Amino acid sequence: MDLTPYETILAMTGDMAYNALVSQTFAPEFGFNNTFSLPAGSSLGKKEINTSHKAHLLFEENAIFTELNRKINTTYEIKPILIKENCKLDKDTIPEESTPLFVQKENKTIQLVTLRKKINLSKGEQLVVLKRKNN
Repeated sequence: MDLTPYETILAMTGDMAYNALVSQTFAPEFGFNNTFSLPAGSSLGKKEINTSHKAHLLFEENAIFTELNRKINTTYEIKPILIKENCKLDKDTIPEESTPLFVQKENKTIQLVTLRKKINLSKGEQLVVLKRKNN
């Protein structure tokens, strides 16, 4: 299979072991900084995840496959938030019912949100979140 046109790989199944295998298998081809997977969920304590791995686990610790799937299929929607000034957003300030997914840069590229505590944002970018629909 020719993977040349792809720069990033996301392992997003409900099986943590399979996600890890995919990430490890493709890291040499895509580069460690371009391989990402979903977290395992509540079985991982915050202190058990070292800083280097937080950079490659997507979204937030409770963003496991089944929970994301449930949200997408029920009362949640994907919404962009326009950034009006440069800032470092602390993820603790984001409402609990919202899951930050990625930042869309002005040049239309994206930067995935990982378990890192802060998100660097620049004026004109969009933070795309999974959030509860307003009724």
